[in-house]
Amino acid sequence: MEASNPAGCMQCFCFGISQNCRSAGWGQSQISSLEGWRVTDLRGKKYVVPSLENGRLTVDHDNTEVAGLNPVYYWHAPAPYAGSKANFLGNKLASYGGNLTYSMYYVVQRLEDVNTAYTADLDVIMEGNELLIGYGGRYYREGLENTMQVFMTERDWYHVDPDTGLPKQQIVTRQEFMTVLANIERLLIRASYHIHQTQIQFLDMAMDVAVENSTSPSIMSSVEQCFCPRGYSGLSCEVCERGHRRVNDVLYGGICEQCNCNNHADTCEASSGLCTSCRDNTVGPHCENCEFGYYGNATRGTPNDCRPCACPLAISTNNFASNCMAAPPGSQEEYFCVSCPDGYIGNHCEMCDDGYFGNPLVPGNYCQPCACSGNINPNAVGNCDRMTGQCLKCLFNTEGWNCAQCKPDYYGMVYGKGCKECDCNQYGSTGTSCDQRSGQCSCRPYYEGRACDSCVAGYGNIIAGCPRCSCNLTGSVSNLCDQVSGQCPCKNGVGGQYCGSCLPDHWEYSEEGCKACNCHLKGSNDSQCDLVTGTCTCQPNVIGDKCDQCEINYYDLDSGNGCQSCDCDVTGSTSLQCDLTSGQCPCKPGVTGQKCDQCRPGYYGFSSNGCTECPVCPVAGQVCDAVTGECVCPTNTEGDRCERCVPDTWGHDQLLGSMQL
Repeated sequence: MEASNPAGCMQCFCFGISQNCRSAGWGQSQISSLEGWRVTDLRGKKYVVPSLENGRLTVDHDNTEVAGLNPVYYWHAPAPYAGSKANFLGNKLASYGGNLTYSMYYVVQRLEDVNTAYTADLDVIMEGNELLIGYGGRYYREGLENTMQVFMTERDWYHVDPDTGLPKQQIVTRQEFMTVLANIERLLIRASYHIHQTQIQFLDMAMDVAVENSTSPSIMSSVEQCFCPRGYSGLSCEVCERGHRRVNDVLYGGICEQCNCNNHADTCEASSGLCTSCRDNTVGPHCENCEFGYYGNATRGTPNDCRPCACPLAISTNNFASNCMAAPPGSQEEYFCVSCPDGYIGNHCEMCDDGYFGNPLVPGNYCQPCACSGNINPNAVGNCDRMTGQCLKCLFNTEGWNCAQCKPDYYGMVYGKGCKECDCNQYGSTGTSCDQRSGQCSCRPYYEGRACDSCVAGYGNIIAGCPRCSCNLTGSVSNLCDQVSGQCPCKNGVGGQYCGSCLPDHWEYSEEGCKACNCHLKGSNDSQCDLVTGTCTCQPNVIGDKCDQCEINYYDLDSGNGCQSCDCDVTGSTSLQCDLTSGQCPCKPGVTGQKCDQCRPGYYGFSSNGCTECPVCPVAGQVCDAVTGECVCPTNTEGDRCERCVPDTWGHDQLLGSMQL
C-alpha cells in the first residue's frame, strides 16, 4: 500500500505461480546515464550517433543520416556491455511503481506557421516478451528544457501497432506490463516533436529501481516479493531456479521443470530441455555420457562419475590414447583404451608393439620405432628389444646396437644396404679384413689398390708375387708392364709376356715389331709363314709368297685342295689357260664344252679351225651329221620326217633323237 496507488493494496501478481507475497521492502535507487544512447526509428534498421556537448546528447537535423530515418524517431537505450554505467534493459520488475524521468530540449526553424506543426507521438515505447507498449503523446514547446515523468505501472499504457508506431485502442493490463518488465528488450524515448525541428538534445535519463540492502530512506513498496514454489525464483517468480527450465517458454503461469542433466549441469534449454554447460567431464543432451578421454557411468549423478582415461598414465606426457571405454561387467579391467596409436599395445596402451621400444609406464617415456639404421626386415618379428631398443636381427652384413656398423670383412655406408664385402685379393693382401669405412685391405710388398689386387708401377703379375716387369726393349713399347697380369705393352705383331717374339702368323721380329704373314687361307697349307723370309707353304699347283695364285694353266684357288689343271683341248681351244674361277677354256668358233673338245649343235667338222655351221636340211626333222655335215635323221629315229623312234628306243627329240631301251 502506498499513496500513489489509489486502489490501496495490490493483489499478488507472481506471474500466476503463487498467491503469497509481500512488499519487497527494498530501498529506492536510480539508473541514470546517457552513455551509449543513439537515435533510430521504430524499425531500428539504422542508427545515428549523437554528439556529446556540455554533457548533453545532440543531433542536428542537417545530419545526412537523420534524413534516412522515418519522421518519428527516438532515443534508443543501449544494450548492456562490459563496463557500462547503467542498464535500462532486461529484467526491470524492480522498477514497478517507480518513475521513468528524462529531460529534453529541441530547436525549430523560425517560421510563421510554427505553432501548427507540433507532433504528439508516443513519448515512451517499451518492447519485451513479444509485446510492444507505449505511453504519453503530449505536445512540448521548443526552446525549453522539458522534463517528463512516466509512472511505471500499467496505467495509461497502450498497445502499439508495430508498423505505424501508433497506439491501439487497447489498454495494457498488469499482466502484460509485468511481462514486458520481466525482460525489456527495447526502450525508446521520443526525439521528434516538431515537423520543422532542427536539433534535439537529450539532457538526462533516470529510472527508479528497488535495490536490496539499499540504505535509501525511500522504500518502493510497489515491488512485490513472492514466495515461490520450488523451481521458481525472482521477485515475481519470473525466473526458473538453477537446474530448471521453462517449458515452452511460457512466462505467465508457465511451468519450471527440473532439468534432466544427471546432476552434471545447472541449466538447460527452455524449449528442448537440452542441458547446457555439462560439467564433471560429461557430454550429451542430458549430460548422460562421459566426454572424450573419460570413462564411467555419467547417469549415477555424482561428480566423480567420469574419470580420466589413463593410457597408461593419466598425465599428458604418457596418455597415448585419446579415448577409452568402460569394461563390460565381470571384466578384470575397469576400462579399455580405444585406438592405441601405432607402436602401443595392451588394454591401456602400456606396452610397446613389436618393432618399437620404450616404457610407457615411466613418466616422460614413450614407444619409438626401433632405430636399426634401415638394416632390418620391417615385416619380421622381434627386430629389437622392446625395452632397451637393442637391434636383434641386423641384415645386409651389419651388426651393433643399432645395426650401424658393418660386420668384419665388410665395409661401406651402413645406411641403404651399403655394407660390401672387403674381397681382399688372396695374393696381394695379408688377410681378409679391411678398413670398415674405406674398405682398404692390408697389402703385401709391391701390391697396391683397395683390394691389393694390382702391383705397384714397374711390377706385374699378382699371381707370381709381383716380380719386376723385365720387358724386352726390342719388342716393347715401354718398360712398364700391366700391374695385374705382368704383361708388357708389345709393339704391333709382337707377343709374349715380355714381348720377346712374334705373335703367331707374324714374321721378322725387329724394333718396328713383326709383320703379318697374310698367307692365303685357301692357297696355303698353314697360316704361319717362314719367320725369316715371310714365305708361306702352298697347296699343290699354288704359287706366290702368300700362296695367292695358281700356276699357269691351272685354276680354282679357292677350292682349298690346291689348283686344278685346265686341260684345254689343243685343237678346239684358243689358249691352254682357262678361267681362274670356273675352269672354262676359251673355244674356237663353233666349238663348245668346258675343254673346247666338240662342235656346237648345228655345227660339224671339228678341227684346228673350229667347226663349220651345218647347211639347212631339205627335209623337216633331219639334222646335220657332226662329222660329215650331211642331213640325216637324228639318232634312233626314222620316217619321212624322222618323226618316230626306231624299235626298242624311246623319248623322241627333234635334235637329239631317241634313247635305247
